Amino acid sequence: MTGLTVAAGVEDIANPDMVALALRRSDAGLRHHLEPSRFPGARVLVPLGPSGKPVVTESFRTVPVFSDLEALEAWVRPPYGFAPDPELEPAVVTVGTLTLPGGIDELLAGGAWVVVLNPEGPGSSHLGGVVGETPLKPEDLDDPPAEKGFLGRSKGAGPNDPRVKIPERSKLRDNLAQLLQQGLGARDAGDVGRALTVLKQADRMGREMGANVSSVVATLHAAPLLIEQGDRSQGSGLANVGAMGSNRHAKPRLQLEGLMMVADDSAYRIQEGKTVAAGAAASTADWLRRLADVALEQGSLSSARHAELYQRADQIAATYNDPLNNYNPDHWTPEGWRKDYGTDR
Repeated sequence: MTGLTVAAGVEDIANPDMVALALRRSDAGLRHHLEPSRFPGARVLVPLGPSGKPVVTESFRTVPVFSDLEALEAWVRPPYGFAPDPELEPAVVTVGTLTLPGGIDELLAGGAWVVVLNPEGPGSSHLGGVVGETPLKPEDLDDPPAEKGFLGRSKGAGPNDPRVKIPERSKLRDNLAQLLQQGLGARDAGDVGRALTVLKQADRMGREMGANVSSVVATLHAAPLLIEQGDRSQGSGLANVGAMGSNRHAKPRLQLEGLMMVADDSAYRIQEGKTVAAGAAASTADWLRRLADVALEQGSLSSARHAELYQRADQIAATYNDPLNNYNPDHWTPEGWRKDYGTDR
């Protein structure tokens, strides 16, 4: 792992029960959420930045934690098919551990707004914080019904599921990487139909594994192809998924890609004389400002790049006749979110 120093003993940490439950819930179509209290005493890995503090990413100040070292290594890799951007890649220099459930509360008390498990899979799930989603339903917290196979054997994810077994994941990740490679190869060869078909397969495989980074990578590569084909609604919708769902994949680089596509598509609609809600412009600009603020705070983003992103945000707002001073950082705090929406979402 280039640039990642592993503290002694973390390679022995594994949480198969946690991963299996997350996958069973996902396979059953339930929300991607795990309660840390279900796994008292379990240890998870926390990537640490140059300051020795947990890495914080993207607009919702997300802290990713990991069930095992393989899951962390997969997340650290730059998104496939995008030019490297060190200023917007999380700087991980060492690995710490925390113990559930109290460790999650400590992260939230220390400045995290969201804690997410395994954003590049397997079984990506929220562990706590302002998740930016609708309230959880009771069934989201229950054990999903166990599917039965031959002679009543359970079909749900268990200890022998290849997504759970660490040594077997490499093949799954290789298959996913091959789909992304094939999709971009078809795109570069001018076969847009083939590219979209393969990227859709990559997205589906990523979601089945709970590998949100790869899933969003596939959608963000597909989005401009759809826009070029004239399906601007679906294309910008996919880009919006990558930008606004960033507290699931915890990748600032991907959030920026999505935001820029949404902004460019909205500008195109304005030029064509179509209506774009002013609120959409304000929201896109504010997401971009928040992304810049958090990256600057982490020490990876230069002051010049920060100013450049703020200038772009002001341009986005001005394009739709929004005031330039509408940005309220307090809106993004957990307290502000509860005030505006009445509850954690």
